[in-house]
Amino acid sequence: MAEKIKSYGAGVLFVVFIGVLIWFAGSLNGSQTYDVKPEISIPQYQSDAARAIDAYEKVMDRYMDISESNFKNIESDNEKIFEKLLEIQTDIARIDARLERIEKAMGLDPLPPVCTKVPPQGPAEKPVPKKAPPAEERM
Repeated sequence: MAEKIKSYGAGVLFVVFIGVLIWFAGSLNGSQTYDVKPEISIPQYQSDAARAIDAYEKVMDRYMDISESNFKNIESDNEKIFEKLLEIQTDIARIDARLERIEKAMGLDPLPPVCTKVPPQGPAEKPVPKKAPPAEERM
């Protein structure tokens, strides 16, 4: 009888083993899907003309960057020149006012203008600005 139980136990164990295999085979077969997307990059073919156009675009980008930086340098130089011209204008206005006082004190007539064109405002009549205006106002 013990042999009969062993053979039944082995048969039941075999049937359970086959059932488990079928169950796993069913779950592996169609229930799970995998998307495999290979990421292989192949460089794009470029003709000689396309490479020349790309090189030209790079050169022009570089040229525009250099031009922009040069314009910034010119703008800062213009601001320095404008400030220096304001200083000169202030000094000329002070000298002109001083000469007018000297002429009045000595009783001299003012000199006639050298040129025939009359400026719209003389330096003594025009108020001298204290600070250089921003770059947006000058343009």
